[in-house]
Amino acid sequence: MVRDPDRAGAGGPGGGANTTASTVDYLTNGNFDALFVHLDEVDGAGHSCGYVDCPADPAELADVDQQIGQILDAVESRATYAEEDWQIILMSDHGHTPTGGHGGNTPEERATFVLTVGGGAEAGAVRHDVELVDIAPSALAHLGTEIDPEWDLDGYPFAEIPEDPFDSTLVSPEYPLDGSGRIDISYASNYQVDGPQTGETFVVFDGGEPQLLKEYTVDENIHEELTVNPPEGAETVQLRFRYTGSNSYYWALDLVQVSQQDPSNALVTGVEIATENVDEAGFEMPWRVDAELDIESVEAGDRNGRWAKALEDATVTAELRFDGKETELTGTTDKKGHVTLTGYAMYTDSAEFAITSIEKDGVVWHGDADTVETTVTVERPTD
Repeated sequence: MVRDPDRAGAGGPGGGANTTASTVDYLTNGNFDALFVHLDEVDGAGHSCGYVDCPADPAELADVDQQIGQILDAVESRATYAEEDWQIILMSDHGHTPTGGHGGNTPEERATFVLTVGGGAEAGAVRHDVELVDIAPSALAHLGTEIDPEWDLDGYPFAEIPEDPFDSTLVSPEYPLDGSGRIDISYASNYQVDGPQTGETFVVFDGGEPQLLKEYTVDENIHEELTVNPPEGAETVQLRFRYTGSNSYYWALDLVQVSQQDPSNALVTGVEIATENVDEAGFEMPWRVDAELDIESVEAGDRNGRWAKALEDATVTAELRFDGKETELTGTTDKKGHVTLTGYAMYTDSAEFAITSIEKDGVVWHGDADTVETTVTVERPTD
């Protein structure tokens, strides 16, 4: 192991330069099987001021980059280099908080890297299955040292890391259902990404096939609120949270709640949407969206609307969504249960129209009894 014995602590004067000089001397004049070199100045800068607005960090990185270059030059300049089989591994053992220090479990503190050349490593390859505990077994394997199982090493040589990823599913109890009302699902979710992984929430009715409800692909720490309508005659619902990965971070779940609303006694039976340019056609020009809606009401238990009648004097609210914006549209149904909602869009080739609520005393609407789609994508008129 090469490390400056005269260092005055992390970031002390001369540490990296002295260590590099000693390493170059060993490589030039020595003959050994393995060499461990500790360059600690970047860590010292991280402890002193972190990595945000830290004036020491870029300078230390530049110095260490040059020192690593000197060491690699010394390896390739060895008189016996052509007959030798070198494996060079460059790694860090931890990261830092933004203001400096480590020891916690944040992504910044856990962040590490491993770079390797030689020893059968594929040039340019990027792997996400390598962990720090794999470094010692890999070095031993390259040196031809047989690994004794009694050593109980946690890692594997790079070429022997198991390919099968972590795959686990948390299964909720079965929740009883009563009728056809909408199911509300909520839970606290903290999903963190570190390499190839998947996070999926499934819903299962009466022990049948899982249906995908939500898929996670990016870092997300939220209180999730999801809804789903049960199939006709369903008696139970169950949630399944499946997580797969290889050397990945985590998915934390808590506060899972499942409840069922009363069945809807209002239903949307007609949605007709027309678009028209306000002036001339063009991406930057406004265009109008007219939505003709038909709303009916049914008796309790009549999910299929066999005895539906027009729902008069109901307040219907919808959203017109485009370019990251949401415009609220509101109207009241006439005696035929009909209402027209009008909105305008511009700077977009398409917009999404979605009914969000139907309100009247004694009226329940969750969309579970609708006979048509109530979220529709419309395109900008081109003439």
